[in-house]
Amino acid sequence: FYYIHIEDFHFPITLSKEFDNEKFGTSKYEKKVSTLDEWIGKILEKIDLKNTLVIITADHGAFIKSVNNENLKIDLEVNGELQTHVRNLGNLIPKPLQPLKSKLFFFLENIRKKRKYEKIRDLELTPYEKRALLWQRSDSEHFLYDELVRVPLLFLGYNLKKNIKISQQVRIVDILPTILDVIGITDNPENVDGQSLLPLIEGKQITEEPAYLETHYLIERESQDKIGVRTSKFKFFRDVNNPKNLVHLYDLKNDPHENNNIANIKPEIVTQMEKILQNILQNSTITPDNEFDEEETKIIENELRKLGYL
Repeated sequence: FYYIHIEDFHFPITLSKEFDNEKFGTSKYEKKVSTLDEWIGKILEKIDLKNTLVIITADHGAFIKSVNNENLKIDLEVNGELQTHVRNLGNLIPKPLQPLKSKLFFFLENIRKKRKYEKIRDLELTPYEKRALLWQRSDSEHFLYDELVRVPLLFLGYNLKKNIKISQQVRIVDILPTILDVIGITDNPENVDGQSLLPLIEGKQITEEPAYLETHYLIERESQDKIGVRTSKFKFFRDVNNPKNLVHLYDLKNDPHENNNIANIKPEIVTQMEKILQNILQNSTITPDNEFDEEETKIIENELRKLGYL
């Protein structure tokens, strides 16, 4: 079993001269996808796919800081090389001064966001475009839009059919049961979440299950975290502690970019989605309002730092 966590798509994004060309994409993010695509090809050439199961996925998505359509072209992506240099210098700050470093970071982030807002203030943008251009990882107002929660999921290799595309909603928790099913382990461990997707890959039907969603916690300061559920028809999320606060509902069929919050005009669907959420919470060990003690916080900080998040 070999696990790789690739950090190439973490902001700020840097590019090699070879791929810094519009034929590889209209934004730095798209060009980075082209870079990684080439490397995935090189890696797969070295793998015996008859005897190896390969899975490609992600733990979250990202807002891309550019808008390119018929009416508007705007790019707010930062200088990746400069930002990386600044971050590396910040990592040299002694541990006793880390709290000061965090305060300085959030101060500078607020300045950057104000500058971005000034650049787009007079432009006619949709909510979808605005949040893409203005969103920052330091934002305390956390949301669960599809840009952050829809991720790719590819299975290839051992015991699998080729070139099967599936449009049905599936979940990250379905990965482990699928692995066990594909490699023939029938004695699944107890209390494993998710369902095997192998029947779906083989052209059979399985029940589409709602996906549980939650935002991550900011260690450095308080944040407005959310929980929710997603089906192929609707997305619902709200404040983690108060079911009546910051309620969002989107019609994914007619509004895939989640521009129009219809929670106030579709209260019956909000009620249905809240029931689904409560059922998930009551039948699991999920504790969205969990607070970490000092020792747990240090462990989390160390792990996040290893992954390049701090």
